[in-house]
Amino acid sequence: MKNLYYIRSLITTLLFGLMQLANAELYFGGNIGFSEADNNIKNSEISNLIAGFHLGYNWQFQNVITGIEADIDSYGSIDNILGSLRGRMGLGMKRSFIYGTVGAAFISIDGDNSAVLVGGNGGNGGDGGDGFVAGNAGSGGAGIGNPVLYREGQSEFGLVAGIGAEYQLSSQMILGIEGLYYKFNDDLLKSNFETDFFLLRGRVSFDLADQAIRFSSSGGNWSGPYVGGHAGVLFSLSDDTIDAVLLGNGENGGNGGNGVAINGAGGGGGGGGGAATTGFLEKEDIGLLGGIQAGYNWQIDKWIYGIEFDASFGSEDRDYLSSLRTRLGWISNTHLFYVTGGVAFTRLDGANVIFAGHGGDGENGSNSVNNGGDGIGGTGGLGGRSIDVFNKEDLTGFAIGAGIDTKITKNISVGLEGIYYGFNGDDGDYNQFDGMNGSSYASKDDSSTFVLRSRVAIHF
Repeated sequence: MKNLYYIRSLITTLLFGLMQLANAELYFGGNIGFSEADNNIKNSEISNLIAGFHLGYNWQFQNVITGIEADIDSYGSIDNILGSLRGRMGLGMKRSFIYGTVGAAFISIDGDNSAVLVGGNGGNGGDGGDGFVAGNAGSGGAGIGNPVLYREGQSEFGLVAGIGAEYQLSSQMILGIEGLYYKFNDDLLKSNFETDFFLLRGRVSFDLADQAIRFSSSGGNWSGPYVGGHAGVLFSLSDDTIDAVLLGNGENGGNGGNGVAINGAGGGGGGGGGAATTGFLEKEDIGLLGGIQAGYNWQIDKWIYGIEFDASFGSEDRDYLSSLRTRLGWISNTHLFYVTGGVAFTRLDGANVIFAGHGGDGENGSNSVNNGGDGIGGTGGLGGRSIDVFNKEDLTGFAIGAGIDTKITKNISVGLEGIYYGFNGDDGDYNQFDGMNGSSYASKDDSSTFVLRSRVAIHF
């Protein structure tokens, strides 16, 4: 009987544990943060901004919570990928969760153009004049090619460990902060990239499990007007945006020498040197931005449709970014899942063309002068001019995306949203300025961007 009692107690304990483990939850969300690494790839710096998504699953046994989480982030540029697969374990206290985490990490640094050099052609030397002693032809001016500086890409696996804390803001929304330390193989030094670094990031998660509703939160009525604000990151999708410019005019060609003998002809003038212009391509492909939004929802049962206007500011190469969009969504518990699309507007502000003029041709030397006079040397050609063109360009395009909002009170919602903005700019012919021929490089006409942002709104 005693053995039967122990067996029954063991079974009861196991069943109780399984019942507790049944309190599991699937969640996903976004995160934005900063790295302290000082990275420099072939003279092209990488931004320390990091932004991306995470997906995980938690199991809870009384106050102990354990789980697994995967995340994928863009590091400085949308093409640079930082990811991890980690286990998490910690202690839950009412709405708070403090945890440690450890796992495997992966980083992929994209190889890309970092700068472009535009050079003008050297001018032709002038012809020597005719005479008893012919003049020497002038030498051509120095020319410069159009090389592109390239940064090498690389991928490595490593380890990651850290700690974090979360707070359950509502029944299905969780805010958190997390510090992670990454360690990679020393081979990553080939890309001038730090092999170990620490990052700190904030995170918002949306709990998708029904049993996650541990206290009441009304999210049934979404109809009516709302206003709010947002903050997030902007990913530039064009890696050919000009970030900084160095200018160098070509030197003037030397004058040709006068004739040195009776009936000697003048020498031709030297051709002017070509100009050199260097454009450093966008080195911080992720930037911070924030703004406001306002809209109106109509609700039919669990379906929502509406219209929204937003305006964002803070990007270095744009005065503003805005859109007027429709939204279509579906309500689940306190969540509103939606897709959105409409027209987008932006104003670009920065250098979009760099120009290097060709050197001028040297003048011909004069013929020998009758009665024994010497020929006069030709004037040297002018050096090419180096120019950068800054202008503001207003563009109209389209916006399309998706998001999730969660009611944390009857009148306040918090959400996460990703929107793609598509723009096409002017890519005209820039090989002539002020009547001067030369070589040029223009930013690509694709000025599209992707925005990942958190948002808060007050509903009336």
